[in-house]
Parts: sequence; structure tokens; C-alpha cells
Amino acid sequence: MMKTVLSFLFLALSWGAVCQVPFKWDIDGALGITSYQGDLDAFRVNAGFREIKYAASLSLRRNINNYYALRFNLLAGKLAGDDRNFAEPEWRIRRAISFQSTVVEFTFLNEVYPLGMYPVKGKPSKTRNAFAPYLLAGIGWANSNPKVDWNDKNGNDEIDPAKAALDKQAKLNRLNIVIPIGFGVRFRLKDHSTFKLEGALRPTFSDYLDGVSLAGNPDENDWYFTAQIGVTYPFGKNRAKAIAKTNEKEKEKVAKVKEKKEADTAEKDKKETNTAEKDKKAKDSKEKEMKDVASDIDKDGTPDADDECLATPGLRSLKGCPDTDKDGVADPHDDCPDVPGLKTLSGCPDKDNDGVADNSDKCPDVAGAKNLSGCPDKDGDGIADDDDECPDTPGTASSRGCPASDRDQDGIADADDRCPDFAGPAGAKGCPDTDKDGIVDIDDKCPGVAGKASQKGCPDMPPPDKAIYFGVSKNDWFRTSDETMDEVLAVLKNDPSLHATISGHTDESTEGSLSGLSDVRANKVYDYLVSQGISADRLEFSGFGSSRPIGEKSKSDDPQLNRQLNRRVEVRFFRQ
Repeated sequence: MMKTVLSFLFLALSWGAVCQVPFKWDIDGALGITSYQGDLDAFRVNAGFREIKYAASLSLRRNINNYYALRFNLLAGKLAGDDRNFAEPEWRIRRAISFQSTVVEFTFLNEVYPLGMYPVKGKPSKTRNAFAPYLLAGIGWANSNPKVDWNDKNGNDEIDPAKAALDKQAKLNRLNIVIPIGFGVRFRLKDHSTFKLEGALRPTFSDYLDGVSLAGNPDENDWYFTAQIGVTYPFGKNRAKAIAKTNEKEKEKVAKVKEKKEADTAEKDKKETNTAEKDKKAKDSKEKEMKDVASDIDKDGTPDADDECLATPGLRSLKGCPDTDKDGVADPHDDCPDVPGLKTLSGCPDKDNDGVADNSDKCPDVAGAKNLSGCPDKDGDGIADDDDECPDTPGTASSRGCPASDRDQDGIADADDRCPDFAGPAGAKGCPDTDKDGIVDIDDKCPGVAGKASQKGCPDMPPPDKAIYFGVSKNDWFRTSDETMDEVLAVLKNDPSLHATISGHTDESTEGSLSGLSDVRANKVYDYLVSQGISADRLEFSGFGSSRPIGEKSKSDDPQLNRQLNRRVEVRFFRQ
């Protein structure tokens, strides 16, 4: 099947460079019929057409070139089958199993057009104008929900109860792979729209499309056929229009280049004019500066234009302002104009050189911290020594500089400690975690056992019990229990903390002659798990014969089904 799909792709790509299509995208809708082929139809065409159902589809197609398109297809319809549609054999008519199912399918399809989708330029063809045949192949997924009528209320002897029971209990994979293969033809309508006819076979990889396998024919997978009619509408950019638009853009581009050239010339002329104006302004400014130098009201040698203290003689280096304390800071900017100070402190002194001006320093004779108004803090606890009742020992503000109470001696003050009487790490706010599971004991529902946050510190509950079913007087489990065995193996491999008890059981018919069969069945499961790498120390097995039946507790009145339920091995998971 995959070779067919690849052949389609190779054929399409080999034609890929021949020509392009005027429209890149199509959308189409279609209506049609479905015909099921499987366990309840036996590949009889005359019977299959008695259960014709209806379907509808919606597609989006990307036209890669004139010979190849990629299509995204959504199809929804009905499937049905009935043994009573057969004239023979009589046993199938008596069996009278039937089913109904809804199917929803999403597929990726490749369409190849040997004659092309549209006429090739320079190669006129009325045929190509009239219709375009195509081949299709692809892959996707089909979702089904079979509803089976087993006709077992009539005491049907043609149905194997054990096989039917296994089919009913089978875990159906409703999402199955489907590989459509088919043929179609598109007839040209007005404005490149098309009318299409299409038929396709749709094989699947499932024998449960009809809900019946073991009770029917388990060696053949189910499939179905579709036939549809529909209408396709193209959209997207038209190639001829696109070329015309491109030419228009080229004209616009040439016009913009010309416009830019004219704009550059105008800008150059403008810059030359501005340069001349700037030169004139610079000349005028220099002449004005010469006039201003001659004006000095306070006669301090600083021109009035640059003098910030016009009425007071000052220093030219300080823009004409005086400096009474001679500290290099002009009086208007000096917070301490009568006392020499530092420029960095706005002209104020700093006797202890702690970076805090004396007029703001609460401890002007002792170097201290800026955030403490210049006062020292010997123990570094953020409390000035003058206000610290324990100046040599770090403390807290609430304790006036003395250490806070810490009853459990874990280094966390009682006021900040969630567990002040039990030592714990700072990351857990002073609370212990006995089982080291990341959940502190006061929040842990199982403080002595490591667990998960989602379980409030307790471990996950063990997985539910599993049952493996056996045939009458057989020590080999049914093929349908292979999936259950895989689940048991996966659970034990994924969680090494789990252990398991394996208990074998028989129905009452084997009591006496095969009383040891339950031990054999339990040992069979035990040996398989050990052979797959599960340690024997994690497993226990034993047989109970027919002493623990469960079939009688079911809602079924069928004794055969109840006995089948008793022919089992139960696997129960636990933690030590």
C-alpha cells in the first residue's frame, strides 16, 4: 500500500516543472454513499449493496502544479452490515448478527492528473478543457463507534459464546488508520469551477470496524467503499492577474526611484541654503559676544552674559560668584557658605569622613553608615549602636537590637518559624520533613512515608487488579489477553516499588481431574513476568481451584459466559 502512495508522489513530482496552475487553492463539498465489507458481509457485492449508507465530505486542496495536488479531506458517514442479507449459507442467516456505526475520517490525499488539471499554454486541447481524470491515494485516520446486535436473546447456536464474550469485552481502538485508493474525474464548469465524480476503496488496519472479530473472521481486516459527487470552487491568486500586478509594481518602483532622486536633489539644495544661514548666524553670534565682553556691571572680570551674580563681584572660575569660605563651591550653591567643606557634600565639612555631612550626621565624631545618619553599627544588624541594647551581638529591631527567641535552635526566630518547637531548614520555614518527600510534616498526611504533593504527602494508590483469561482446561491464555499481560508488565517496570500477587482460578468443571490447573496457570503468568525482567522477589503466586468464582456474581444469565469468567488469573498490585 505504501509503495502505491510513493509511486503517486514520484509521478507527480516528475511532472512538477511542466507548468503552473492559475489557482493554487480549491475547496469542494461532496455527497455520496458508503458500502461496508467485513465479518458481516463476507465480501459479497450483492449483500454489501443492501446496506448502502450515506456520507458527506469537505475538502481543501493545494494545487502544487498542473499534474499534482495535495488534498486535506474530512468525511462523515454511516456503515452497516447484517447476516440476514445473505441468501446462503443458512447458518449465517440463523446467526443474524448486525451492526450500525458512524464513521468520521480525516485523510491526507495525493491527486495525480495524467492529462493535467488545466490546458497547457501552447498545447490546446478540447479534452483538457472538458474534463480532468485523476488518481488518488493517501493515508489518514477513521473514528468509528460500532453498535452490535448479537441476537443472543434468541438462544442462537451459531454464535460461539466464548468468542462473543471476548469480542464484547475487547478494548476497541476507535481511531484506526485508513488508506484510501481511488479514481475520479473533474468536469470543467464556468470560471474554473468543476463538477466531480469519485470512488475509493478504504482499507483499514482493524478487524473491529464492525465490533466483531473472534466470533467472525479474525484473519481479515474490515474496509469500506465510498462513491461521491461534488462541486469544486477555486480561490486564491490568479496567475495572469498576479503578473499584471507585478508589472504595475515595477512601474510604481521606477516612479518611486525617480521621485526619490528628485527629493534628494531638493534636500541637497536645502542643506546648502541651511549651511549659508548657519554661517551667517555664527557670524552674528560672534559679533554679539564681542559686544557682551565689553559689558561687566560688577567689574569682576566676568562678562555680564556669563555672570550668575551680576551685582556681586566674584570669581570668573565660579561664573562671577563669590566663595566666602574658599572651598571652591560658589556661595549660591554652598549649603555651608561660612565653613570650608567638600564639593561632594555641597560645600559642607565631614569630620569623621563617613560621607555624611556634619550638619546631617547624628554622630559627627565617629564614622558610621549613611543609612544610619552617620552612626556606627558594630554588630551589623542595621541598628545604630546608640539605639542597640546589645551592640556587640546581632539582633532584631523588635528586640531593640538583641537576638530574637529561637526555642528549637534551628537559626530561625520563633516569630518567623512555622514550627518553633521542632528544628527545620530555613527553606521550609523552620519545619522538619521526616520522610524527605518535600512536604513538611505539619502539611504531610503521611509524614512517615514518602509521597506526592498531589496526594498531600501520601503515595499513589496501587493500580487496579488485572485479569487474564484462559480456555477450557487450558494453561495458555487467550490471544485477546496479550494486551492485558503487556499492561501488567508495563505497570511493574514503570514502578519498581510495586509488588504483585498472582492467583490462579478454574471453573467448577475442572474440579477433581484438573485440580492443579489453577497453580499451573498462576505459574505460567509468574514465569512470563520473570522472563521479561521482573524480579521474582516482587512476585507471589498460588492457585485456588474453583473456590473463588466471580462469574456467578455477574449480571449475565449465560452459564457458559460465567464459567469463562472463572477461568482466569488475577494480578493484584501492592506496596510493602
